Order: sequence, then structure tokens, then C-alpha cells
Amino acid sequence: MPSTASAAPEFVCPTPTSTPLQPNSAMTKPGSSPPNSQHSPDSGIHSLSGAFEDAQQDELARSATTSAVAAAAAPKWWYSTVSGLAGGVCCVYAGQPFDTIKVRMQTAPAATYRNPIDCLVKTVRNESMCAVYKGSSAALMSIVTENMVLFTANAAIKRAMVSNGFVREDEELSLAQCAIAGGFAGVFSSTAICPAEVLKVRLQTSVAAKGLSPLAVARDVFRTSGPAGFFRGLPSLWMRDIPFNFLFLGSYEAICAGISYAGGKTKDDMNPAELFVSGGLAGMVAWSCVFPVDVIKSRSQSSSGKMPLFRTIATLYQQEGIRTFYRGCSAAVLRAFPANAALLAGFELSYRLLNRFDEVD
Repeated sequence: MPSTASAAPEFVCPTPTSTPLQPNSAMTKPGSSPPNSQHSPDSGIHSLSGAFEDAQQDELARSATTSAVAAAAAPKWWYSTVSGLAGGVCCVYAGQPFDTIKVRMQTAPAATYRNPIDCLVKTVRNESMCAVYKGSSAALMSIVTENMVLFTANAAIKRAMVSNGFVREDEELSLAQCAIAGGFAGVFSSTAICPAEVLKVRLQTSVAAKGLSPLAVARDVFRTSGPAGFFRGLPSLWMRDIPFNFLFLGSYEAICAGISYAGGKTKDDMNPAELFVSGGLAGMVAWSCVFPVDVIKSRSQSSSGKMPLFRTIATLYQQEGIRTFYRGCSAAVLRAFPANAALLAGFELSYRLLNRFDEVD
């Protein structure tokens, strides 16, 4: 009689005839033994090494792409040269009358002019209104050359600072580094403009009713002093321009930083009026500090004789006293604002315009 309770299921062990488990074909190769239950240490090291090399290659590829994009976006080196030319033209015509008065006061005997206004009145009365623009052609050659060289060298020195690790590519130069770059750039710019400066000073100190031409002055300099005559006063030019550009470009960056911070913007967002004021104030600061050296330069370049730098300084002090080193200072500081404001505003706006054309292309 069958039982009413259901029979418990029986567990049947697999028989030897069941199909055995096969090793993973992906883990074994013909002629090789099956892998152990744990990975070999060498295989783990090789895997990590391969992953590290792949990561390195990816990082190098990303860096190369980033560098290529940055290089394509970076302003071209000649932007600084062209912008310096535009700024130099603006500087000449904004400041030339002041510069002529300054040079005449520096080189004339002590009792000739009482002040810059007296110098201006006597110059216009004895010659003409155009007399204040004497030497403009030489000044144009001098200042345009100076600023083309200055801003090109300044940009190159800043790039060298970045490439040599003085500052990282994603950081801006400090105010001190901008000032140092400007000072070093002054070495190149002052050497380049010395011949034109000699001609400019000779033309400005000429009191003939009919002005001499730059070519006639150049022939006279060459006849009396030879090629070396065009580099008369170069040491005093170095003494003036190296500290001048250190102070000028350094203070300009400082003033721009202050205006940008106050307005909550960057230097690239400053409007032309702010650039104009920044350049003018920076020029006044720099000229106030280096003016005595400019007097020495003007005296050296206006004389036909050859006198060592320190003997020139001693002679000026013995004959005319300490005040002679500040004669014409007020004219120079007054000139500094419009001339340097026009210079840096012209430079910055030209630079922005070139960058804008590049972005359109």
C-alpha cells in the first residue's frame, strides 16, 4: 500500500561519466599549462607598466595639442614691432613742441630763458611757430625706431623669462619682472636710436631762421667726427634709458593693475581713456627720476668736441651748479604726459586691433 507521505527528494552526485569542466581557452594556449588560481606577480607588473605607458602617451598627446592651440592663439612676434611703430608716431607729434623747449633750456646758457613759457615765447618770436617742430623728422626716425626696438625686445625678454622657467606659462609676470624686462629692453633701444638722437639734438639747438636739413647735419657730424660722431653720448643714453624704461614700463603696469583692480576687470578691458592716463602718469614718474641724466646726454650730443662722460658732469657742476641738471625739467615733465600717454595708448590699441584681425582670420 503506498504511503500517503511524499518521498523526500534524493541528492544524486554526478557520476564519473559527466562532462568534466574545461579550462578557459582564453587563459590557456596550446602546449601551455592551465593557469593557477592566482595571477602571477610578473603579469600584474606588466599590466601596470602598460597602463602607465598608455597614460603617459595620452598626457603627451594632450600637452602637444594644448601647446599647438596656445601657439596658434599667441600673438605673433611682429605685433609688438608694428604697435611700437604706431605708438612712436603718436608720441612724436603729441610731444615734439615740449621736447624742443626742453632741449633748448638744457643746452642754452643759464640766463637765456627764465622758464619754459619764456623759452616758447622767444622761440616763436625770433623764429616762427614752426620752430617748435624743428627736428621732427629726426625725432620721428628716432622715436619710431626706439619704440619698435623697445617693444619688440621687451616682448622677447618676457617670452625668454617664461621659456627659461622664471614664470609659468599659465601665470602673468609680476610687476618687478615687467620692470626688469623694460630695463633690459632699454639697452637695445638706446643703442639703436643714438645716431638719430645726435641729429635731433643738433637740429633742435640750431637757432637759424631757416632750419637745417637732417642730411646737412649728418654730413657735418660725419665730416667733423667720423662715424663715431653718431654715437656721441651713448653712455649717457644708456644711463638714461635703462632706468627710464625700468620705471616707465614698471609703473605703467602698476597703474594699469590698480585701475583694473578698482574696476573689477582686466587690463585688456581698459578703455582708451584709462590707457591714456596710465601712460601719461607713468611717463611723468619716469622722467622726474631720470631727468638729470637727460641734461648730460643733451650737452654731450650738442657739443662738437669730444669729452668723457664724467668730465662733462664735473664741468657742468663746476660752471653752473647743481641747478643746471634740472633746467628744463618742468617742460620735460609736462611733455611726458601727452607724449607717453599717446605712445602707450597707441601701442595698446594697435596691439588689440592686430589681435582682433587675427581672431577674425
